[in-house]
Amino acid sequence: PHVDVVSANNYRHTMFERMNEYYDHGGMPILIGEFSWASDYFVRSVMPGEPPGYSREQRMLTKGRAALERVFTHPGVVGYTWYRWVETGLDRKPPFMYGLVHVDDQPNTATIDVLREINARAERIRLGLLKPTEMRP
Repeated sequence: PHVDVVSANNYRHTMFERMNEYYDHGGMPILIGEFSWASDYFVRSVMPGEPPGYSREQRMLTKGRAALERVFTHPGVVGYTWYRWVETGLDRKPPFMYGLVHVDDQPNTATIDVLREINARAERIRLGLLKPTEMRP
């Protein structure tokens, strides 16, 4: 009775399932307060059927895109925010880091361009006009 939206952070590709637990319990809209595919879970956990030599970037983007697009279909999720605006310089190796802006104030175009493309699909995925990308290498 004291809030309008629940805020929950997520750094795993099982984001839909996690948000569903919150939604089933409280029945309230959910804003994913922090999301990033630069976490170890996206980078290091090998996907089933992943071919040898799959790069960390390929794994990260495959899992990240699939997780984000799938959560667009959840009826309780109203949006998400990216984890960090400015990288610390101690983050992951370029090109895909936690920050949307590098420490020199230059945009992290590698991440921004992918997010722009995914976000452009969000409304059509939500309306069922597009299927979310599946997580497969």
